[in-house]
Amino acid sequence: MSLGFFYNFESASDVIYEEKKAVQINLKSPSKSTSYYRIESVIDAETFLPLARYYYSYSNQKIKEMKVNEIRKGKKIEYVKLTMYDLLKKGTYTEVEMKDFEFPANLDDKMFTKRYMELASE
Repeated sequence: MSLGFFYNFESASDVIYEEKKAVQINLKSPSKSTSYYRIESVIDAETFLPLARYYYSYSNQKIKEMKVNEIRKGKKIEYVKLTMYDLLKKGTYTEVEMKDFEFPANLDDKMFTKRYMELASE
């Protein structure tokens, strides 16, 4: 399931992230039934691949941070390595490596446009 099922689109803005042009998408929970009050996603403006994601508590404190360390891509994404930091427990993190992805054949490229994501989250 997508974050759009649980969070509402709040805003999007152009940013620079580690010297790369990026788009920051801000999502906000419509209720307290989600784990996080707000999520900020930073997406590479050229490749549309994720760079980072920040998670906020209902007191609006940043509590987790996800950084994408590596993405290998041929025709499709082949490998992803990311680190999730728990900001409430200094020095605590989880490293995740993913590979051997299976992709559905019927995904339309327009599903990944900024406008489509805005409409899907309404």
